[in-house]
Amino acid sequence: MSTPRPLLEVILVFTRLGFTSFGGPIAHLGYFHDELIQRRKWMSEVEYADLVSLAQFLPGPASSQVAMGLGHRRAGPIGALAATVCFTLPSAAILFLFAMGLMPLASNSNLAQGLLSGLQLAAATVVAHAIWQMQRQLCPDPHRKGMAIGAAAIMGLGSFLINSPLAREFSDSALPWLTPTLLQFAVLIAAGLIGLQLPKTQQAEASAATSGEGSSPTTRRGAKRWGASLLAIWATLLVLIPILHQLAPESANLRILDVFYRVGSSVFGGGHVVLPMLQAEVLPLEAPQPPSVTTSIPAPAQIAWLTASEFHAGYGAAQAIPGPLFSFAAYVGALARLPETPTSLQAMKQATMALIAVFLPSLLLILGAWPFWQRMKQVPRLRSAAQYVNAAVVGLLLSALIHPILPESVRSFTDVLLWIGGLALLFKFRWPNWAIVAALAAVGGLRSL
Repeated sequence: MSTPRPLLEVILVFTRLGFTSFGGPIAHLGYFHDELIQRRKWMSEVEYADLVSLAQFLPGPASSQVAMGLGHRRAGPIGALAATVCFTLPSAAILFLFAMGLMPLASNSNLAQGLLSGLQLAAATVVAHAIWQMQRQLCPDPHRKGMAIGAAAIMGLGSFLINSPLAREFSDSALPWLTPTLLQFAVLIAAGLIGLQLPKTQQAEASAATSGEGSSPTTRRGAKRWGASLLAIWATLLVLIPILHQLAPESANLRILDVFYRVGSSVFGGGHVVLPMLQAEVLPLEAPQPPSVTTSIPAPAQIAWLTASEFHAGYGAAQAIPGPLFSFAAYVGALARLPETPTSLQAMKQATMALIAVFLPSLLLILGAWPFWQRMKQVPRLRSAAQYVNAAVVGLLLSALIHPILPESVRSFTDVLLWIGGLALLFKFRWPNWAIVAALAAVGGLRSL
C-alpha cells in the first residue's frame, strides 16, 4: 500500500505539469523526462524509454499513458489514477469554461499570440533537452545511434512524401495507406526485428547492460494475473457498452459512454487523430441515408451533438492550452445536445462522463500491458529487440523536433537566440521546466506589446 507522501508528490507534480505542459504529446514526454526522470529519478532512462515504447504501440493518448505509468511507478494504482486526473483536469476545466462561454478565446489578441509563441519555444527547448539526455542512455553504441538516426530519417522522408503535392495527387490510388501513424508503427516494428537478429554475443551484452535495472511494482509475483484482469475489463467494456446502448438507444449517458470509450480504445497516433473520429460521431450527417440502407447506429446517433463551428472553435482552443489534447472530450460533452440543450449541471455531468470514458481505456491498457512488457524483456532476444525499439523512439522524437516542432516555434533570428538561451538555462544552469515555460512565455508576451 502506498504511503501518503509518494501519492501527495504525484498529485502536486502532475497538477503543476497539467498547468505548464504546453506543446502537444511529444513536448509532454520532454517535460516528464526533465521533471521526473532527470530530477526526481522516479525510474531509470531505460524503464522510461520502455514505457514510451509501450505507449506508442497502444491506442490512446501516448503522453497521458506515460503519465499513468509514471504515477503507477511512484504510488501504485492510485498513483496512476491521481496522475491521470491531475494532468488532465487543468485543460479539461479550461475547455469546459470555454464551452460555457466563460472564457473567450483571445485568438486575435497580440498578447495572446505572443504568449503562445513563447510557449512554443519553451516546448521546443524542453524536447531538445530531453532528446539529448535520452540518447546518451539509450544510444550508447554506434549501432543504436545509427538506428535512431535511421528512424528519424525514415520518418522525415515519410512525412515529406505524405504531405507532398505528389502524394495528394495520388492519394486515391497510390498512397492511400501511407499515414504518419502507420509509418511510426513500421519503424518501431522494424527496429525490434533488427534487434531480434543480432548475434547472440551482442544479445548477451545487452542483457548484462540492463540486468541491474530496478524492477517496478508490476514485476512482482501475480503481476501478470493483475494485468490480464485489467485487459479483460477493457475488452468486456468495449463489447458491453455498445450492447447496453443498443438496448437503450434513448439514453444520452450511454451514448456518451459508447462514443468516447470506443474512440479512446481505437485512436492511434496521438490526439490529433481524435478530430476526424469525433467529428464523424457528433456532427450532423452530410446527407440523409437512403431508406434501404440499414445501420446499426441508433436513431439518437443521427442527432447533431453540436454545430460544426462550435466543434472547430473548441478544437482550436485545445491547441493553445496545456495538457492532453484528449481533454477536448470535456468540451464536446459539455455542449452535447442529446437532444436538448443541457443545463450547466447536466453539461458538467456530460463533460465528466466523456472524460472518464475517453481516458479509461488508456488506463486499463497501459497498466494491463505493462507487466507483460516487463516480463518479455527477461528474454535476451526480446530485451535486445526492446533496446533497438527504444533507440528508434529517440529517432521518432528527433524527427518530431525537426518537423513540425522547430519550424512552428523558431521563425526568426530572435527566436533562434531565445531557443539557444532556453537550452543554456536547461543544460548549464539546470532550470526546472516550469521556469523555462514561464520565462519564455513572459518574453513572448513582452515582444508582442
